[in-house]
Amino acid sequence: MNSNETSVAQEKIHSNKGQYILIGMLTLLVLGVGALSVFLYLRNAELARQITETNNTVDTAPAKKVVEIVPDDPNDPFTTYTNNKLGFSIKVPKAAANLYGNCTWVDDGSKSSFRPKAELTPVKVFENGDSTYIAFDYAYQLTDKTNIDGQSYFKDCKKVDTTIAQLDQERRTWNIISKQVNNDTELDAFIKQRFGSGCSLGEKVASNQPNVFTIKVLDDGKDMEFSQCVLNFMFVVKYAPTLNRVFTYDRGQSFTFAKTLDYGVVYDDDMDKSFRVILGQ
Repeated sequence: MNSNETSVAQEKIHSNKGQYILIGMLTLLVLGVGALSVFLYLRNAELARQITETNNTVDTAPAKKVVEIVPDDPNDPFTTYTNNKLGFSIKVPKAAANLYGNCTWVDDGSKSSFRPKAELTPVKVFENGDSTYIAFDYAYQLTDKTNIDGQSYFKDCKKVDTTIAQLDQERRTWNIISKQVNNDTELDAFIKQRFGSGCSLGEKVASNQPNVFTIKVLDDGKDMEFSQCVLNFMFVVKYAPTLNRVFTYDRGQSFTFAKTLDYGVVYDDDMDKSFRVILGQ
C-alpha cells in the first residue's frame, strides 16, 4: 500500500470515529432529555396530586352556615335561630297564638259573617338585608266587606302568607336590626335615625353578656305632641364595641307571641333573655 492509500485509510478511520462520537453524544442527549421529561412529568403529577388532596380537604371541611335553625328539643317550644352574618342568636317560638290564625263563619241571619278565630300558628324568621323579622308564617284575612248600621260584615275569608314586602310596610315588633357603627358618633346617628331626630345616645350599661352593653336612649324632654323622640314602647339596643356593631329590636307596649289561646302565658320575655351577640367571629 503506497503512502496515498495509507493516508486515505487513516482519514476514513478518523472520520468514522468522529461519527461514532457524534452519534454517542446525540444518544446521550436524547436519553438525557427523555430522563428530564420523565422527571418533570412525575414531579408535576405529584404536585397535581398534592393540590387535589388540599382542595379536597378544603372542600370537605364543614363550612360555617350563614343561618342556622336548631330545634333544641322536640318538647321545647323554641328553636334557636343563629344568624352568623348579622352576628346574633335568639330563641324563636315554634308556634304562638295568632288572633287571625283562622276564621269561622258566624250564622246570624242577615248579619251572618266570617269572624277571626285565634289559633296556634307557626312562627317564622324572615331575613331582609341587615335585619330579620320574627312573625307569624301566615294570617287569615276577612274580605268582601259590607256595612250594616255601622257594623262590618265579611262574606269571605282567605289565608295570606306573610312576606317581606308586607312586613316592610310599617314598623313592627321583633324586627331585629344589626348595623356596623365605628364610634359613638355613628352610634348616636343610628339612634336618631331609628328612634327620632330628638333622641340621643345615653349611658352604656354592662349587660349579662361580657363585652356587650345595653344602650340607654335619651329623649328630648319635650311633651309628646312636640317631641321628636317619642319612646312610649319597649325596645332593646345592644352594642358590641369589639365588633363595632349595634343591635336593636322593638318589643312594643305589651307582647307579640303568646303560648296559649287565652294569652295567659307569653314568650316575649324568654325571647328577650335568650338574645346573644356572637362574639369572636
